[in-house]
Amino acid sequence: MANLVEQILATLSIDSVNVGVVTDRIILTQRDPQPMESDISVNTTIKMVVIDMLVDPEGTITDPSFIFLVNGQQVASYAGGTFTPVLPWSGSMTFPDSDDPYTSWNIELIPPPGLFESEDVVNVAVQTNVGTGYGHNGPWGHFLYGHAINGGYTEISYDFQIEDLTPPRLLSAEAIDAFTVRVTFDEPMAVDGTGSLLNIDNWAETITRHNVDPLPGVNLDVVSVEFLDGSNNTVVDLTVNWEMTQGCLYRLTASSIISDDSENQIDQSYRVAEFIGFQFAAVPRRYFDHWTMMIPLKNRQEDLTRDLQRFSNCIAETLGLLLSDIDRFSDQFDPDLATNEQIDAMLFDMGNPFVWPELVLTADERRNLLRVLIEIYRLKGTAIGIESTVQFILGENVKVVPYLEEGWVLGIDELGTGSIAEVMSDNGEPFNFLSDATLVVELDGYFDINANSAKQTILFDPTKFTTPSAGRASEVVDIINDQIIGGGAYITGAGLPARLKITGSPFLISAGDTLQLRINGVSKTVVFRSYDFADISGATAEEIARRVAIDVDSVKSSFSETELEIETLHTGEDSEIFVSGGTAIAALGLSVGDVANGTDAQRIVIFSETAGIGAWVKISGGNAADIIGFKNNISGGTGGSVLAPEEQYQIYSFDIVTNEELDESTKAIVRLIAEYMKVAHEHLINIRTAATLPRPDGWVLGVDYLDESAELSE
Repeated sequence: MANLVEQILATLSIDSVNVGVVTDRIILTQRDPQPMESDISVNTTIKMVVIDMLVDPEGTITDPSFIFLVNGQQVASYAGGTFTPVLPWSGSMTFPDSDDPYTSWNIELIPPPGLFESEDVVNVAVQTNVGTGYGHNGPWGHFLYGHAINGGYTEISYDFQIEDLTPPRLLSAEAIDAFTVRVTFDEPMAVDGTGSLLNIDNWAETITRHNVDPLPGVNLDVVSVEFLDGSNNTVVDLTVNWEMTQGCLYRLTASSIISDDSENQIDQSYRVAEFIGFQFAAVPRRYFDHWTMMIPLKNRQEDLTRDLQRFSNCIAETLGLLLSDIDRFSDQFDPDLATNEQIDAMLFDMGNPFVWPELVLTADERRNLLRVLIEIYRLKGTAIGIESTVQFILGENVKVVPYLEEGWVLGIDELGTGSIAEVMSDNGEPFNFLSDATLVVELDGYFDINANSAKQTILFDPTKFTTPSAGRASEVVDIINDQIIGGGAYITGAGLPARLKITGSPFLISAGDTLQLRINGVSKTVVFRSYDFADISGATAEEIARRVAIDVDSVKSSFSETELEIETLHTGEDSEIFVSGGTAIAALGLSVGDVANGTDAQRIVIFSETAGIGAWVKISGGNAADIIGFKNNISGGTGGSVLAPEEQYQIYSFDIVTNEELDESTKAIVRLIAEYMKVAHEHLINIRTAATLPRPDGWVLGVDYLDESAELSE
C-alpha cells in the first residue's frame, strides 16, 4: 500500500517584468547581502554574480579585469583568468555552465573574523576595465552582434548594514516632579517581551536613597512605567510610590535583562544611575527653615547626636511638601502644567465625548484636546466642525459632501431611480442553470470608473434552484444577495421595455432634420432645431436625448458620452420602437425599418449600495452574464438624484470623502466623530475616496505651526 506524503514545494511568483536595453557591459546581480539590506550577520560572506554582456564571436576582445573593494580596501582581483584574494580575505570565483551568449562569474568573498562590527555600513565596489563591443540578441539595426555596450573603466558599488550587536546603556535618570523619574537610554529599547522597559517586573529593584545625614528619605518603588511621547523608545518615565525628598541622592538600578529593540541585553556596567530628589522652585523673598527658626539655639547647641536635627528635618520636609502643594494649586487648571491625571479630570468635567475604546490619545493629544474642546462644541452640527475635528484628532484631510448632488432632468430621470447605480438584465425568467456558473461584478469606482474597483465573483450552484433548467428570478436574487458585498439585487416589475440604442456621438445634425418613430403603433416626430445644440454640427448624445424627451412623451431617454438610448415607458409584451423615417436617421446611424421590441418577463437588477454622484456598477465577466442577460462590460452609473426616495432620510444625508483610502479602524473612528458632530436628523452614508482634496482653508488650532511654510496672507 502506497503512503501519501504531503509536501510543500517552493514557488516563484513574478509580479511584474520591465523590459529594457542594458547598455553597460558589466552588471552585478544575485547580490547577497542585497543592496540596502540591514540586520546582516557580522560573519557574513559577500556573494554576487558578475555578468559580461559582451558577445564577441570573432574573439577580438580580451576578458575584462576586476578589482573587488570593501570599504575602499582591495580584497580580491581578477585578471588574465586568475582570481586572487588579498589576505586576510579569502574567496573563490567559479564559471557556471550556461548556454547564454554572455560570460558570467560567481564570486564569493570571505572576510577575516572580527572585521565587521555592530551596525557597520559596508560598502562593496567592483571596479572593471573592459573594452567596448556589442551586446547579445543581434543582429540589431546596424549593429552586427546586437546593441552597443559601453566599455572603458567602470565602478559599481552598493551598501548593506551589519546587525546591531551593541548592548544598550542607561545614560541618565532625572527627577521631573515629586513622583516621576525620567530615564534615558542611548538607543531604542524593546517595547514587548521579557526585556521590555514597559514590563514593571524589570523595575522591581528598589530605588535606594544615598542621602547625606541628617536628611530624611525612604527607598522608593516603581509603580508604573510609560515611554515618553516622541522619544523613539529611548526615554521612559517611572512613577514611584512615594514623594521624593528634596535634595536627597537616589540610586536607580535597571534589571539586567532589559534589552534594546534588537534583543541585546543592557550593558551590565551601565544599568545604574544616580539622581537628586525633585526640588520645587523657591518662591522669591520667602524663607522658612524649621531648624533655625523653630528650634531654640540652646537645644540646637545641645544636639550632639543630631537626633533632634533629624526630627526637625522630617517636619521640614512635610511642611515643604505642603507649601509646594499650595504654590502649585493653580497648576491643576493649566493645560501646560497640570499632570496627566488632572488633564483627564478636566476633560471629564468638560464632558469629553471622545472616550471611545477605538480611540487612544497620547498625553500631549489629550492636552491639545483640552485647549480646543470648547471650540469643537461650538462647531457641532456643521460640516466644518466634522472636517476640523477629524483633522485635529486623526490628522486626516476629509470633506463633507452631499449624499445626493444633482437635480432631476425632465424626461430622463424617473421617480425613485437615478440616485443608485444599477444594471438590468435583458433576459427574463426562467433561467437555465444546469451547470455551475459565475458572474463577475464590480462596484463603486467613485470619481473614476477605472479606479478603486473591487471585483466580486458570484457563484451560481445548480443545487440552489428548485428546477435548475428553469431557475426563477427570486432564486437568482437570493443567490446574489447572499454573496455580494456593497450592493444587492432585486426583481423588476413584469415587462421589458423596448430599447433603441444609438451610438456614434457626436452626430452631424442639420437644422430642421427630423426623426420619425412609431411607439407601440403611434407615430411620433422629433424635430431638431439649431438652438437645441451648442454646436449642431457636432450634436452630443445628451442633446439628442433632451430633444427626444421633449417631443416624444411616451419614451424616456438616457445617454452616456458616446451612446443614446430611447426606451418605452410601456412594458407590455407588445412594446415596440420602430424607425419609420426622417432626414436625421443617417446622421444618427439608423435606417428605415430598424426596430426594438420589448418582452413580458421578470428581470434582474443589480445595484450599488453607494448612492449619489459617482457610484457605478459593472458586469465584467462570467458565463452567468449570458444566462441572466447582462451584456459583457455593461455598466451603470448614477444619473440624476431622487426627489422622494423610498427612504426619506436620504435627503438629509451626507458622505465623507478622503484623499486616500483609510483602513477600517480609522474609518470607524471617523464615523464615530461624524455621528457625534452631525445634526441629529442628518445621516452619514459613506466614507469614500476622492482623487484630490484641498487643504482646509485657514489654520487648524492645535495642528498647524508657524514656520517658513506658513502663509498668513497672500
